[in-house]
Amino acid sequence: MLHEDHSVAIAHGYAKATGEPMACVLHSNVGLLHGMMGLFNAWCDRVPMFVLGATGPVAAEKRRPWIDWIHTSRDQGAYIRSIIKWDDQPTTPDSLVEAMVRGNLLTRSAPTAPIYICLDAGLQESRLDKEPEWPDVKRFQPPAPPRPAKNAMDEALAILSKAQKPLLMLGRGSRKPEFWQPRIRLAERLGACIFTDLKQGAMFPTEHAAHYTQPFNVLGNDARALMCEADVIVALDWMDLGGALRQARNVGAVTAKIISATLDQNLHTGATWNTRRCRPSTC
Repeated sequence: MLHEDHSVAIAHGYAKATGEPMACVLHSNVGLLHGMMGLFNAWCDRVPMFVLGATGPVAAEKRRPWIDWIHTSRDQGAYIRSIIKWDDQPTTPDSLVEAMVRGNLLTRSAPTAPIYICLDAGLQESRLDKEPEWPDVKRFQPPAPPRPAKNAMDEALAILSKAQKPLLMLGRGSRKPEFWQPRIRLAERLGACIFTDLKQGAMFPTEHAAHYTQPFNVLGNDARALMCEADVIVALDWMDLGGALRQARNVGAVTAKIISATLDQNLHTGATWNTRRCRPSTC
């Protein structure tokens, strides 16, 4: 790539299209700084990504004049730690293998987000005395996303069984057939109206009769009115549910019972506010 931001953007697009992480390599601390905007976009979009970088030799006596000094950072992951899921800077060949396996596992585990592994140039250029131990990577598969508790499912089922005007708000999700088709069956069984999010891509066929709108950010007045008319709202990882409910309040009162399913809270930190509004019930 001519610019590290392009590399990150291509990996971002690959994850959006396939649901799988792509690896991209950023040149030392300066390349990481170039790629930071792309990494922030990937973090906000919650896509998996396997990012490799490097630092000049941490051992000062191994640094070449000038260039290795400005390309060396004591804690390179600190530049991006608030906008990635995990980082590591292994110092031995065996710990490098461990970091690769762990990083691959973490970026693929829900909720997904980029990970970063920084490689010491001194380590890369040192003599390998023995081959590292290679694990069977097939034994390190990401776990299935956690399932909701049975009592929560029973409560949701009881609410939906009485719904007269249900609304499904479909946010982040997979477009694989094994997940796509059940969403269609659920909507048809409930007789629900469907919102999808243009920022996330369609999680439901937009030509389907049940599909109502696909906003990018601001809901139209007709969509806000529909939220006020709904008696049950099911939000499946909808980005900023509280913000959507607050928009609807400008038209009328939202009286619907709300069922929200998301794992996004597992990535929330105090560093950024892309956590969005937390208290939809007060809207």
